[in-house]
Amino acid sequence: MKVPSPRRMVQLGFRKLLRHAATVLTAYLVLLGAVCWLGSRTVWTQYDLLQIPSLLMGLGSSLGGALLGLSILRIANWTKLGQFKWTEWRVRIFRHGLPATAFLFLAMMAIAAAIYIGPPPDRIAQLFAELETASRERVEVIQADLMQLRQQPRFANNEMVNFLEMVIEFLQSSAKKRTKEEYIKEGNHYVLYVGRAQPPMRIWALLMAGSSFEQAGQKQDAVSYYEQIMKMPGVSRFHLKWAGMALGNHYYEDLHDVPKAIACWQQVLAVQPTSGILQNIALAYADIQDWKMAEDFFVKAEAHLIETERRLDAAKRPGRWAILYSNWANYIGRRIRGDQPSPGMESAEYKRGVELAQKAQSKEECYMDAYWEECRLSIVVGDWLSARNALRKARAHLKNTKGRDEEFNYDEIGPEMNLWLECVIAYSDPAVKKCSSEMFARMRESFDGFEADPYSTILAFLKLAKAKGSSINDDEKLVAEMVEKHFFATPTAFPSPLSN
Repeated sequence: MKVPSPRRMVQLGFRKLLRHAATVLTAYLVLLGAVCWLGSRTVWTQYDLLQIPSLLMGLGSSLGGALLGLSILRIANWTKLGQFKWTEWRVRIFRHGLPATAFLFLAMMAIAAAIYIGPPPDRIAQLFAELETASRERVEVIQADLMQLRQQPRFANNEMVNFLEMVIEFLQSSAKKRTKEEYIKEGNHYVLYVGRAQPPMRIWALLMAGSSFEQAGQKQDAVSYYEQIMKMPGVSRFHLKWAGMALGNHYYEDLHDVPKAIACWQQVLAVQPTSGILQNIALAYADIQDWKMAEDFFVKAEAHLIETERRLDAAKRPGRWAILYSNWANYIGRRIRGDQPSPGMESAEYKRGVELAQKAQSKEECYMDAYWEECRLSIVVGDWLSARNALRKARAHLKNTKGRDEEFNYDEIGPEMNLWLECVIAYSDPAVKKCSSEMFARMRESFDGFEADPYSTILAFLKLAKAKGSSINDDEKLVAEMVEKHFFATPTAFPSPLSN
């Protein structure tokens, strides 16, 4: 008896393996998985790979593919043209392990097709990305898209979808005021998602936790989460801007660390330059009396605003220009106050500052800060007539701010700020230096608790005005000086300078 060669022995062993029942079953299971995978990327994308409907459809498709493959083998093993010998076909097919081979071949074809086609679009990732640039109205559209997405079985209990709903709720309720305890509770809930591996979940969780703790007044907790965002690689411009602006504001307003605030804003500026960030940096440089850098950044802010409107070809928003020119005038006022001796009414810097304030007024007549900046500039150089005229214009236009957007709505601070600056003029004008009885009565009527404690009452108002975005310059020090010199203590019958 002839002994098979080693190569022949390997071949026979491999055939034996291929025709083994376990091998055939395994090959079929591979085919089933491949068909399910291909189907989840093409025909039944609404189901996950391992969901029962996907498996049932994959089972049916793979059985059909198996029968097709076996039929092809049956035809291929036709022994004579027009004559079919069933016994010989069956022997050849199973002797050579062709069913397992056919299953594996079809599986490889399905896998190759699935790889070539690629996964269906990640709609959840798309919605996360859309949220970063969405307006309030667009957020509602995204919410409707998400509701349709949830109707698909594969997203019925999807953690990312649940988290996306949480993000939408956070954005929609950001303008709604809540108690400190509610903010802390929300922040602690968001913290639970910080350790998740998926980048969108982790970054959004850090951002929402930081925002909630910031609103609750727990600044250190908020800073720790914002700093993590700033250090993460691949952070989107949206999250970097939000975290960087919040950190910069914290360093600037709470810690009075101007260099660190500038560094944060510069980091945001590198990825998403805006006129507002450039103005923040300019005013910060003004705080440390780096006048040249402040001027340079105001020029850059103006150039950026011009370029933005030209590039986007959008309707001009005069409010942006009003804010820019008003802040610029504020910077010039600070610069004049820092000059010794103080320049007079005829100085070029004073005239330039007034011109900028009036340009802001011409761009948006309801932007009260522009009138107040003109008033403050005039006070600095002792131009009392111009200061009073600026306040008259402010009072005349204040009624037009009713019902305006928050940026131009002065219902909470408008009348009080006009009255406060009237007091500042009276205190600063050497010809007056007195708080009239009429002015004292109006202050008592406008500011609750003024008569008992004018210092704390006015400080609380200035804090509110600052929170609303209005500049208060050195008014807090001025209040202390006025109280120390008993400006409000003994009102006289001297008529109010603005009563005529």
